[in-house]
Amino acid sequence: MVNKGKQKAKSKKLTLKQKHQSMFLKTYLESLGNISEACKEIEINRATYYKWMREDEEFKQRFSDITDAFDDRIETTIRQMATSGDKDLLKFWASRKLKNRGFTEKTEVEHTGEVNNQITINIPKEVEELLK
Repeated sequence: MVNKGKQKAKSKKLTLKQKHQSMFLKTYLESLGNISEACKEIEINRATYYKWMREDEEFKQRFSDITDAFDDRIETTIRQMATSGDKDLLKFWASRKLKNRGFTEKTEVEHTGEVNNQITINIPKEVEELLK
């Protein structure tokens, strides 16, 4: 007869891959979202990270959750800095988050002179011969 407690403990054991993935995610968070640094720290190549993202939905979701949480922290910091008087950061924030309210960076180009609607395409003689 199999002891159910031992059976549950066995099913909770992490595989080597899962251990590496957990180490990667921890290092990724500690490196402030730097994938290359996290890969280097746990001694995997970047292709391994891409393979995990492509083939392992659980890893992909955990990575996404960590990235979202990190982005939320950065967003909060940017908001705090922007509202405390950092005009450049306030402008940046408005241009990214308030586009629907008209806060966008625009580049205006003024053209003077004639507009020629004719387009000339120069075809090499070798190509012309092939088209005949």
